Amino acid sequence: MTSSSEPVRLNAADRVLAICEKGRHKSAQRGSTDVWGDVFGVAEQSPVENQRLVANFLSAVGSELNAIDAAMRESSVPEQLHKSSLARIKNAFSVGALNSKWDDHAGQQLTSDAIMSLRWIAYTLPSESTTASLADVEGILVLLDELTVQLAGDGIPPGLKLLLTKHAEGMRVAVQLFPVQGTASLSRAVRAMVADIQIDQDEIRTATQQGDPSQVESALSRFGAVFHRTAEVAGDLDKLRKGTGLLLDGVAAIRLLLA
Repeated sequence: MTSSSEPVRLNAADRVLAICEKGRHKSAQRGSTDVWGDVFGVAEQSPVENQRLVANFLSAVGSELNAIDAAMRESSVPEQLHKSSLARIKNAFSVGALNSKWDDHAGQQLTSDAIMSLRWIAYTLPSESTTASLADVEGILVLLDELTVQLAGDGIPPGLKLLLTKHAEGMRVAVQLFPVQGTASLSRAVRAMVADIQIDQDEIRTATQQGDPSQVESALSRFGAVFHRTAEVAGDLDKLRKGTGLLLDGVAAIRLLLA
């Protein structure tokens, strides 16, 4: 993901439209997995792993398209104005076509008419209540990189390291899915963190009392910074404060969760 202050697309249809437009400007003779990999920013790995990661993105887009379809039905817009175009776009994101050439499948589905219809849908659907920019989530990546370096060092108890690593990886996935799902992916990751910490608080409290105190404190502080910033970008900061009484400030985030 490259640095940008570009605001996130205002609704799911806007985001899917941006993804379609990126795909349409790629080489038609390349394989579908390669093209989608470029579109979603999948780092080059083994062919099997690349296809797995691309499939995850396509499935996420499929979920967004299902939500768009449901929203259009609820809006009472006549089906003939959107149903066939949405069907073509859904077909373009088929996981089953990843072994085909781009122009043999997705390129044929993403027609000018289908794209125009999606533009109209994006205009018709309401904007989401919580939005953010790519620069906002890239700031989370910087904090995650700092946390990852901290966790690679010695002095942090294995149990605590496992928990923080798990949620750091979850945050990275949420950031990667941001262009597809908007702040919803970040919100799910934040709430998963809160749930895990509250459920396993006894084990975590014990773990924080082991290892090198300065290393443990530093790891918790960096984790708290990620937690705070992600909750803020996701629009959940005030909700968490009201719902759990957390200050969500640096190391206080996990400290107060364990209080």
